[in-house]
Amino acid sequence: MYEALKLWGFKDLRYVAVINLVNYNDIEEKIGISKIAFLKSFASEAYDSDEELYIRENTAGIIRSGLYARVFWYFANIFYDKKVSYIDKYNYMYHFKDELEVAKKYCEFCEIVK
Repeated sequence: MYEALKLWGFKDLRYVAVINLVNYNDIEEKIGISKIAFLKSFASEAYDSDEELYIRENTAGIIRSGLYARVFWYFANIFYDKKVSYIDKYNYMYHFKDELEVAKKYCEFCEIVK
């Protein structure tokens, strides 16, 4: 997902986490309507509870059991940088912490290689 978004020219990866909440016309023009629809379908699968609650509090909720949903959810947690001082997101996703760290390190590695 990281590499595909970079190839598409998706500049600010923070917006991937909130792709279903707002219509980003500039991003849509840049990468195309079909690719935005593709990302929105991932987002719909990844959030099983109230998406706005996730965005507001950066809580994990429950990851649905699809590979694409899980990849999207990890991606959103790596790049969405809204911080809420009284919430430690690892409390909500303690059993996914190791996998999230691997995903985060992969993205960091890609930036170093470039």
